[in-house]
Amino acid sequence: MTRSRITRLLRSALLGGVLLLAACGFPQDSQATPIPEDELPVGLRSDPTATTVPDSTEPATIWFVSNDRLVRVLHDVESPASVTTVTNELLIGPSTAEQDRGLRSGIPDSTVVVGAELIRGTAQVQLAPSFAEISPEDQILAVGQLVLTLTNLPGIGGVQFSLDGAPVAVPLPSGKSSDQTVFRDDFIVLADIDEGV
Repeated sequence: MTRSRITRLLRSALLGGVLLLAACGFPQDSQATPIPEDELPVGLRSDPTATTVPDSTEPATIWFVSNDRLVRVLHDVESPASVTTVTNELLIGPSTAEQDRGLRSGIPDSTVVVGAELIRGTAQVQLAPSFAEISPEDQILAVGQLVLTLTNLPGIGGVQFSLDGAPVAVPLPSGKSSDQTVFRDDFIVLADIDEGV
């Protein structure tokens, strides 16, 4: 065999090996394809019982009831604190330790508040019809809790309450009621500033 023939045979064998390796490589898709959950290794499967922990938290002032007065406590909420996060925290109610100290909420359960948002410096709180079922005394305290908690946030001057999208009258400590925006000064008379935080 001549040297050039050997060189051609080696080149052919090398090219054949390269083609064979290319044929045995990983398949290539034009886009990513999700792997079904049951085909993932156990350690990579999602945990349905896991809870999402916010990246960062900050303390927020939440108002609860003690002996028919409003007292402030600090709770950690997702940062940055917002109308939504502090309202949700208020609706959770006092912790077990706070309950042991005699704190409670005038808001009987979270379904009383349908939602809350900030519009041009005013917190807009949507109440459920079940708000009317709260005792008159606790209605004043519940509204006070919401007003003092929300107006503690920077940039919130007052709170407007609504029911089914229309302004609704809420009771004031003065014995009157208002369907207009209510303010911190309307409810601070219920606050026991010396207690809480």
